Amino acid sequence: MKVLGSLAIRVVVVLLRRSVGVATPKLLSTALDKLDPSLGTMPWKTIVFWACCVWLDSRAGLEVLDSLARTRIHNTLYKQVTGLAIGHIMALSFDFHSKKDAREILKGIDQAALLSQLVGLIAFDNLPFVIDYIVLIGYITYLFDRHLTSVILGILVTYVLFRIIANPWIQHK
Repeated sequence: MKVLGSLAIRVVVVLLRRSVGVATPKLLSTALDKLDPSLGTMPWKTIVFWACCVWLDSRAGLEVLDSLARTRIHNTLYKQVTGLAIGHIMALSFDFHSKKDAREILKGIDQAALLSQLVGLIAFDNLPFVIDYIVLIGYITYLFDRHLTSVILGILVTYVLFRIIANPWIQHK
């Protein structure tokens, strides 16, 4: 139940990050538009909302909640995966234990834990970007036309392929 709550927190944080990313420039634009000397008033409400968005987008804002939830999920899943793996290994016959080295068994446990981290990486690090790109393409198509959208999509695909191909060279530096 704690893992489901932490997963819900991570989903909410991902959605809030996307919302804050859109709201921050919009609020700044609105605040700057309201800074007309002829009006004689200061747009404090808009400035406070903008400051809150900037704070939420910082490392002291949503990043803290996401980090706590990520740590809770990682620790709980690691405990469950290692418990299941050790329980399964202990239930095996003596012949299995006499033929295997302890390093091989620990390596299998670590691979199971890495598999759970891979699922988290795909779900919370890569999937939001894919959704962002889908929304971006839909929004650009709505604003402009499909010809400009196809040009931007081509540039996007070229960039992603270039990053995938260039990643080994970047990692070695």
